Amino acid sequence: MGTNTLAYQAAINKMLKWSRKEIISWQEKKLQLLINHAYNNTQYYRNLFDINRIKPQDIQTIADLEQIPKLTKEIIRENFQALTSVKNTIRYRKASTGGSMGDPLRFLVSNPSWSFINAFKFMEWEKIGYRLGDNHIALGSSSLFPREKRSIKHDLYYLLKGKISVNGITFTNDKYLSIVKMMTDNKVKYLYGYAAAIYLFAEFVRANRLDLPYLKGVITTSEILLPEYYSIIKEAFNVPVLDAYGAADGGISAYKLDDGLFEVGYNAIAQIENRDISQHGPLLTTDLLNYAFPFIRYELGDEVSLSQTNESVFNGQVFSKVLGRTPDVMRFANGRTLTGPGFTILLKDFNVYAYRLYSPNDKNLVCEIQKSHGFSVEEETKIRESLEYQAGENVKVDIHFKDSFEPLPNGKRNYFMIKV
Repeated sequence: MGTNTLAYQAAINKMLKWSRKEIISWQEKKLQLLINHAYNNTQYYRNLFDINRIKPQDIQTIADLEQIPKLTKEIIRENFQALTSVKNTIRYRKASTGGSMGDPLRFLVSNPSWSFINAFKFMEWEKIGYRLGDNHIALGSSSLFPREKRSIKHDLYYLLKGKISVNGITFTNDKYLSIVKMMTDNKVKYLYGYAAAIYLFAEFVRANRLDLPYLKGVITTSEILLPEYYSIIKEAFNVPVLDAYGAADGGISAYKLDDGLFEVGYNAIAQIENRDISQHGPLLTTDLLNYAFPFIRYELGDEVSLSQTNESVFNGQVFSKVLGRTPDVMRFANGRTLTGPGFTILLKDFNVYAYRLYSPNDKNLVCEIQKSHGFSVEEETKIRESLEYQAGENVKVDIHFKDSFEPLPNGKRNYFMIKV
């Protein structure tokens, strides 16, 4: 797939044996290179530094980063070209967020950043016994569109990884049983996917006293793993649970094994804006390896608690807690149950500035959209077809357009709501 994942995996293996002082030294050397690159190759950072009378040589340490004004999603939307590196030798891929707060974002990710994040992921997965190629079910956003097909290249990629994709948005009792059969027939060792999707599946397995003899571990992602979700998952499967936190924008990834701490990947520097004595507050992250589209002190939109840990446990940064939006679930009279994160994947590639989905009752699904420039009738049709496909028969789908959305008191916005 054109990445350097295995090379970075070997590098991380060595870094795991370093002292915390050595890790910080490595990060600060990478930081100095990033700052110089951003100033010399992006119009946005050259202007920002000049206006604020900051010179690249002023930023030598992690603490020095606080001199730089934060980067926000709004700034990125208004300065996409100015944030894009003019250096044309950088390998990158186009990317976009799912918009967990209802506001998708487009950006670029350089090959080193993408590769490091994947390498760190596989290193963390190994803690629950995973080896590259082991069969695992991915309860995610596959089959969002009724007629969508993957490329042969991606099918081969998933085959080599042992990945079996299953739609993690829509559930019925028959589907739960088919997943159980699939896992047994394929001797699936790991279950990966949206926290709410895995919770719903665990609830079914526990209620029906079903057995998954080959399962060795569970990896949850995309949502806050609520304590009650974690409890049901542990009771149903009785295997280690690895909780993943991450954002491609900002280049940060972190993993927590059962009751441990979230270990943050070395390629990102995590800071807290306006931190209080408990080191709790809004997360700002700096991706040390993304030269294509520098994210420096980027405000992700989540709040975390930074903590200290014994160096023998992990020599990098850790979170004791991640506070973001929590998952919601919608249940319909036709027997279908829908989870939220997959819809963020659905809407991220359209010309949609913001959106919200909610269910006023068990027979209706409403999608509210704030359009951005270029939104077309064809896009509306495709969104409607996908929503109808996921919700199933006898569920009426309505799409309404809004000029704006009122944020919640904490500044965020529920994107997937159930009206009680």
